[in-house]
Amino acid sequence: MASHAEKAKTRPGTTERAKMKQTDKQEKKIRIMLADDHLVIREGLVTVLGGESDFEFVGFAEDWGTGV
Repeated sequence: MASHAEKAKTRPGTTERAKMKQTDKQEKKIRIMLADDHLVIREGLVTVLGGESDFEFVGFAEDWGTGV
């Protein structure tokens, strides 16, 4: 009996779909607009989350009103 992976290899277009899904995952990032009145908190969050490849910082503000 063929395994799921072996069956997938025999289906047309399976490899292409898998590559597209992988590319989509790589391109989709969580966009973050960071607003906090404490500079140390903003810097800390950037330090912690900045190393993650699926996060993208799009802006910073000292308060909510400025951020919007």
